[in-house]
Amino acid sequence: MESGVPYITNKDQVNRMSNQRNVGPVISSNLCNEIGQHSSPEETAVCNLANFCLVRFFDETTRDVNYRKLAEFAGYAIEALINVIDRSIYPTPCAERSNMRHRPLG
Repeated sequence: MESGVPYITNKDQVNRMSNQRNVGPVISSNLCNEIGQHSSPEETAVCNLANFCLVRFFDETTRDVNYRKLAEFAGYAIEALINVIDRSIYPTPCAERSNMRHRPLG
């Protein structure tokens, strides 16, 4: 398995846990090693990521998480990522093919 800088990854475990086992092996990961997707000469792995600040859903007074708001926001984030996939201008046909086929969200 190829990897970035000083990060170490167990390729056997990555491939055992991959939700793309039916597509092919994961042979590399992104720089921080948290994303591992199958790629091949026909497909360049693409990952569409979003993030949000969890503290915004936490009430300091009651020490509770507002799961309703969190779920609502997650839904908006998923819609936004779907739009990213559908409306992106891809650098290569291989990247577009992979993103449209697998529609990876994170």
